[in-house]
Amino acid sequence: MLDENELMYTVLKDYQPDLSTYDELRFQGKGEVLPYWDSFFEAFQSLTPEELEKKKFDMLRMLKENGVTYNIYDDPTGAARNWKLDPIPNIIDGEEWETIQSGLIQRATILNLIAKDIYGPQFLLKNKIIPAELIFQHPGYIRQCMSIDVPGGCFLNFYAADMARSKDGQLWIIGDRTQAPSGSGYALENRMALSTAFPEFFKNEMVAKIGAYFNSVYKELCSNVPHGIDNPKIVVLTSGPGNETYFEHAYLSNYLGITLVQGEDLMVKGDYLWLKTLSGLERIDVILRRLDDNFCDPLELRSDSLLGVPGLLHVARSGNVVIKNAIGSSILENPGLIPFLPNVAAYFEMGELILPSLATWWCGQEKELKFVLENIDNLVIKRIYRSDLNSPSVIDVGELKGEEKANLILQIQEKPYLYVGQEKVNFSSIPAYSNRTIHAGRAVFRSFLAHSDDSYVVMPGGLTRAGDSKNNIIITNQSGGTSKDTWILSENIKENLPIMHKVAQTFSMRQPIALPSHTAESLFWLGRYTERMISNGRFLRTVMQFLMQSDRYVYDNDTSESATIILLRALTCFTFTYPGFVEMKDAQLLENPWEEIDNILFDPKRAGSYLSNFQRFKNTFLSVREFWSNDIWRVFHHLDQQFSSENIEAITDVQAEVRIIDDVVSSMFAFLGLNRESANRLQGWTIFDVGRKIEQCFSVIALLQFNFTHKKVDSVEHELIESVLICNQNLNAYRYTFKDFLQIHLMLDLLLKDLDNPRSLAYLLEKLQKYVKSLPRNQYMPQSDSQLDNCISTAIKMVEHANVVTLSKSIGELEEYENLQSFLDKMYHLMLEISDLISKAYFKHTIVPKQLYKSDLIY
Repeated sequence: MLDENELMYTVLKDYQPDLSTYDELRFQGKGEVLPYWDSFFEAFQSLTPEELEKKKFDMLRMLKENGVTYNIYDDPTGAARNWKLDPIPNIIDGEEWETIQSGLIQRATILNLIAKDIYGPQFLLKNKIIPAELIFQHPGYIRQCMSIDVPGGCFLNFYAADMARSKDGQLWIIGDRTQAPSGSGYALENRMALSTAFPEFFKNEMVAKIGAYFNSVYKELCSNVPHGIDNPKIVVLTSGPGNETYFEHAYLSNYLGITLVQGEDLMVKGDYLWLKTLSGLERIDVILRRLDDNFCDPLELRSDSLLGVPGLLHVARSGNVVIKNAIGSSILENPGLIPFLPNVAAYFEMGELILPSLATWWCGQEKELKFVLENIDNLVIKRIYRSDLNSPSVIDVGELKGEEKANLILQIQEKPYLYVGQEKVNFSSIPAYSNRTIHAGRAVFRSFLAHSDDSYVVMPGGLTRAGDSKNNIIITNQSGGTSKDTWILSENIKENLPIMHKVAQTFSMRQPIALPSHTAESLFWLGRYTERMISNGRFLRTVMQFLMQSDRYVYDNDTSESATIILLRALTCFTFTYPGFVEMKDAQLLENPWEEIDNILFDPKRAGSYLSNFQRFKNTFLSVREFWSNDIWRVFHHLDQQFSSENIEAITDVQAEVRIIDDVVSSMFAFLGLNRESANRLQGWTIFDVGRKIEQCFSVIALLQFNFTHKKVDSVEHELIESVLICNQNLNAYRYTFKDFLQIHLMLDLLLKDLDNPRSLAYLLEKLQKYVKSLPRNQYMPQSDSQLDNCISTAIKMVEHANVVTLSKSIGELEEYENLQSFLDKMYHLMLEISDLISKAYFKHTIVPKQLYKSDLIY
């Protein structure tokens, strides 16, 4: 423990640095805090423990409400983890930063020159400066890219380096990120959250701002574009919501004002790359790639990839699209290159490495292999590439048991060129705050660079990850690390420009955001799932409240046509949770229906359950996360909490279940209302409303279809009409409109034909027709007399011409509502056809086949 008097700060009285390594906080061998930490700890100490906890809670709440997550692969508890942020930053002195910055620029330049050479003249290989097998045995070397002329000769447009200190305080580069470097968006979000929750920390500090770095990112995206276009069309290519850093993909898309797309949103046609949008095809000029190399083009690379774009390499080869970073840049992440970097730097006359790498031995050389095997207990072993996501990227041999160690040695001996041995160092310790105390953790720092003209711009900050002091080797988000804001202190901080500042005169930062077809489809289904949650919740609540009144749920063989049984059957059909109450053989099920209702509510494996529908809503919501405001995120997190396992397990009675349904339905309307008030009226919200109206139509049809199959006794019919009107929120409207007792033909008039009733079929179809007409017509969409328009018009005319008296007549001995059921069945299939036609016209972009010859010329 450090001496309190020497430290000056009582908040550090329990801080115990690891004496076996370098401490970022203090002078080595002394108790004094390094001077550039003074101002921070003065501010930190001015806060009471209660204030610190409250502010930390607010900071983490802000991150959660902003949707900041990190996806954990193969996590049984759920993919998305809330982002962790320590209120104590990692502070780097400005003088040292000048050296770090120069070293990073030098490193990025060298790596770019390596890529330019190995995909070009290959002098490094011919002169044996880099062993050929180190390149050709690596899957990151894409032979198909040899013939692609990269604009400006820049393979490495964006670069990130992981750095850490060893025991002597030396800063080492421990990893290069060259394929699709991630983390810059998280770094920006960290800064925003910390500065908002703890403004006093920044009051007396000269902390370099990081926002202007993204101007350099955008400027690089707009440089060296095909055919010198002034306003290039740029997209962010993501693998989708399952990617571990999908939050950042959506975040950068929003922040930079460019379109987020997946592979299925793009297509190749006529040597060009096109984005499929609601308005048709839109040509793409630049791709900011966040998709791994080998998945980018299933036609030339991995044929099993469903994430890329067939023919993408052909378009790049034709010079009609620029991919940043260039496909094939993952070869530069090869740790086997590290031992050869000093010779590469000398070859390109770059001088000595300013920032060295950890001592590394490539096992493809006989002498180095022998050294690694003889000293393996004291080394870290790395493969030159990861074979799969579940395989460890770093192996601490000292942690292996006998058989595991023997297997590793055998693997190295069989294929030595696939492995490197690396010096094992204890990463420096850094103060971390948790459980109201400051303790020592381990730190790894990632910095970010963007290519600019003939050099690179470095973000004056970055992303620091801190881990438990017991974990000396692996500090990652996947392994549970906590992030830190990173401060660069300097008295000469330049003015930072906001992201929307015009960084060049030849192009505009603002450009219309196209709506990709895949995103439009997600919004369409989000609208449907939103209404499904509302309608299913209302019907569940109606049935549950009906059952709680006067012991109506008691089963009686003589009253098999009671309202109770009809409503329970309808509940199964309405929610598609078959077989449920449809099979009437099990009398016990009807004597006590609550267990089945519980399953309909909260069984995650039950198709059609309320919880499974919420999971569909949640997944779709997260897939278009770039659309949501902070207020909408708050509503979403409240909804998510309602369906958490802890909340569900705490339910003890039926009333509590009803309260959850009430809360969910209210939250869904809050979600809709916030969209109405805060969202721009773009195509996305129109297609969202189209989905809503279609689902509302299905709901009205299903309510009538499953509750009114044939005539019942007057008392049962009265209860059914009342329940349907309650579920549809139309009971008061009925009383106000008709001022009469409940009759089926009047109910049908209100729910089918009343254009003043926003929940009637007539009103919904009129709105649907209006929304569809406002959508753009493209080459895949027929003109105004299209089948889609005809289907909607047919549905509207059916409702207009429907005679509610005729529909409400019962026919035959069984007194079946044949006319009503026939009408509803036709409407149901029309709505299915309308939904399918919308999908074909706007989401699938199916090319209509054209006949090559006139039929009258064929004999």
